[in-house]
Amino acid sequence: MSTAALLTEDLNTKNGKPAFVTFSTVAKHLKAESEKAGRYVAEDVDMVTVRQLGATDSVVFKVDRWLAQNELDVQGGRLDAGHANLYKESYKRWKAGQEMPIHGTPIKSWPVITPAQVEVLLRVGVRTVED
Repeated sequence: MSTAALLTEDLNTKNGKPAFVTFSTVAKHLKAESEKAGRYVAEDVDMVTVRQLGATDSVVFKVDRWLAQNELDVQGGRLDAGHANLYKESYKRWKAGQEMPIHGTPIKSWPVITPAQVEVLLRVGVRTVED
């Protein structure tokens, strides 16, 4: 098996490193309520952006649906329970205004690279030296 295939297999296994997730809140337009009220009506919806380590694309989900799907994936053996718990804890911390936990040596405090290199790595989703 090629090195690329081994790397892909490792990234896709349920026991690999957890995906890189970021949370945000967006305004969702409520069209029916807007028409009824005669003005723009919206609600806040928490979203999660999920990107697998080593991937360049990401997927966006509503947080509540994503967490519910994670529970089903754990029950079905498709997701490691530790990862699901980490995602839940990360969401709770984000809602409380805290940074998500990082497992490994944070890129932000790694003294052997320049601030520009730190910024480049963070923008491509590399949060730890181990990533």
